[in-house]
Amino acid sequence: MATTVTLEVDVCFATRVVVGVAAVAVVAKVLACAWRRARLSSIAGRARAHRTAAVAGAAAVVPAPLTAENVAEQLQRLRKVFRTGRTQTVAWRMEQLSNLRDLLLENMEPLRQALKADLGRHAMESNNADLDIVVGELDYMLSNVERWARTRTIASNFVALPDSSHVRYDPLGVVCIMSPWNYPVNLALVPLAGAITAGNCCLVKLSRHSPNVSGLLFKLLPRYLGTECFTFEYEGGADMIKALIAQPFDHFFFTGSVNVGQVVYEGAAKHLSPCVLELGGKNPCIVEQSADLAQAAKKITWGKFFNAGQTCLAPDYVFVHKSQEQELLKHVVRFIKEFYGEDPSISPSFGRIISEQHTERLQGLFKDGEIVLGPSFGYRRIFSLLMDETIDLSFPSVHYVQ
Repeated sequence: MATTVTLEVDVCFATRVVVGVAAVAVVAKVLACAWRRARLSSIAGRARAHRTAAVAGAAAVVPAPLTAENVAEQLQRLRKVFRTGRTQTVAWRMEQLSNLRDLLLENMEPLRQALKADLGRHAMESNNADLDIVVGELDYMLSNVERWARTRTIASNFVALPDSSHVRYDPLGVVCIMSPWNYPVNLALVPLAGAITAGNCCLVKLSRHSPNVSGLLFKLLPRYLGTECFTFEYEGGADMIKALIAQPFDHFFFTGSVNVGQVVYEGAAKHLSPCVLELGGKNPCIVEQSADLAQAAKKITWGKFFNAGQTCLAPDYVFVHKSQEQELLKHVVRFIKEFYGEDPSISPSFGRIISEQHTERLQGLFKDGEIVLGPSFGYRRIFSLLMDETIDLSFPSVHYVQ
């Protein structure tokens, strides 16, 4: 004989419970954010006080400027400071990250002007690519550095019993950072912030090809971070690079061309130094027949002409079906004019090629193919140049557009 059991659920009560739990979670989140902001504000205040005291004190020893001849001496000086353990405390790391954040927030306009002088950048482009993004990275590191540096207990295997096991995250020592010219603030300060977060001393080689930005950072960085745990340089060329990679740094971070990256990697390998290489590459863009050509053209145009195409992730060339080639080109031309006006050479929204040398190199690429849109050549006047070239890739229905 079957028995039927009926369960009655108070829907209103259940709803109230769910809403109550959600409200508690929201309040807890708000309080946690408020506490974090107050704590970071307190850290920033202490960092500013220490920085002011350091600037006011005249007894601090200022190290000799970095040259190709004294790289070994500077490395030993930084290594000696690292061995004192000063950079390994979480408090020191947070203080320096806060100082770096203040550097950006207090010098936004001078940095924008320097980026405009070197790369012709519009203020919004500079904010998006080089300034605000770094502030966001610093906020993220400040919020997580304590958790990242914390020793973690892990389970022991049978052989290790009854011992306990844990993972401890130790800094490597002295990091050598070599930054590029195309994003001279972002790709100098983000690796520097990462090295600081890990508790390292740093030697930072800024790019001489962006003299206004690098010169400004060269003046500001010692003022905000000091020179005891850091060394900065921006005027040296190939000789400086060779001198740096000849030394046994504990880590190399290089951003630039493949050719120089190979040299850096070879030098690091001689000392078995770990190495991070952020190199340029080739970025094909494939437009399928089913694609919305207008949307594809808009995205390709934005990606290619952002920072005047001087981005390692910018589209290098486009594969499109032969039957759609001309339509895609028309859309690209339309969006170039929509973004930068009928005459992009006078547009404040379009950047400029970094140097005469790079301009001449680009001119050499334009001897083949048909120029669909572009001006007469001139120093730092390369802009919005669109080429149409068909190449044989054993795919008769595929065209190449650059």
